[in-house]
Parts: sequence; structure tokens; C-alpha cells
Amino acid sequence: MKEILYVILDQWADWEPAYLSTAVKTFGNNLYINRTVSLTSDPVESIGGFRVTPDYEINSIPENYEALILVGGMSWRNKEAELIKPLVQNCFKSGKILGGICDATFFLASTGVLNGVKHTGNGLNSLKPLEIYTGENNYIEKQAVNDKNVITANGSAPLEFAREILISLDITEENEINEWYKFNKIGFYKSDII
Repeated sequence: MKEILYVILDQWADWEPAYLSTAVKTFGNNLYINRTVSLTSDPVESIGGFRVTPDYEINSIPENYEALILVGGMSWRNKEAELIKPLVQNCFKSGKILGGICDATFFLASTGVLNGVKHTGNGLNSLKPLEIYTGENNYIEKQAVNDKNVITANGSAPLEFAREILISLDITEENEINEWYKFNKIGFYKSDII
């Protein structure tokens, strides 16, 4: 089975991979498998208090994986996150699917991989202070952006992020993915939110 790796750091945003991981299990049950990665094999606590024991520590991940997903959270600007940079750069150079949501987009920008691809994040102003970041002309004010197998999303877009990754994985027909997206976005009834 093809592995999808989710990088989780301390205080990871547990809601951000939820749609994606569930859809991977639903649509790709016999083809794809979800696996978590962190800096060590110690349990990693989410913002919501879930403690997850990673499947892999950073130095033991398999070379043959299908996608690398950086889950947002509160630790992507910490010095320890720097240990993820070689993994991200190798993924990008190999052309594998690379995704980052919320503050993980800041981390992707800090590696230089967003300079040559269209992308989004939690606002262009959050990326501009990075000296290595030269991708301002490629920044798009959208919930999620998919360009050259690099998928980025802001922190309010876990559903859009999931849709773009599912399409890149070619996990099922695109119209089925879009129907799944619409159902989860709209639900059974029209919302009364203005």
C-alpha cells in the first residue's frame, strides 16, 4: 500500500488533517494508508489534547511514500522544526505530493519551495519577513492552491486542502471528490449563517 505521511509537531492542529485522512481511508482503502511522522517516537500532543504516538520518527521514514503532508499547529516556527527541512526539500525535488496547511505554509516558505510555485497561506504579510521567500508574485488569495504537486491552504481551509490533495492523488474520479466536498461543505441543509 502507498503511504501518505502526516508530519505532526507538538501542538499540532488536530482538525486540519481530519477530512483528508478520513477520505483517504474511504476512497483509497486498498491503495493508500495514513501514517504519522514526528521528530521522535514519543507521543505528540495536539492543540485539542489528543496524544498520538507517531508511526515514524524523522530518521526512520520510508523512502517510498506517495505524499508528505505538513499539519499546521503552533510549532512550525520553533528551532526543532528545522529538522524537517531535508525531508521537505527531498519530497519537493522528487516531485512527490507536498502539502502544507496553516502555519506549515510559513515553514514551506522558509525552505524556499514556495518561491517557484503558486501558493497560499495565512496571509502574504506572514511570509514577507522571510529572507529566503521570493514568491510574492506567486501568492494567491484562495483557500487552497495546488501547483506542481505542492498544495497549500490557510488554516480555515482543511476541507479545500483535502480536496486538492485527493485530486492530486487521483484517488477516485474527480466528480466523486467534488460531490464529497460539496456534501461536507454544505451538508444536508442550507446554513442560516449570514
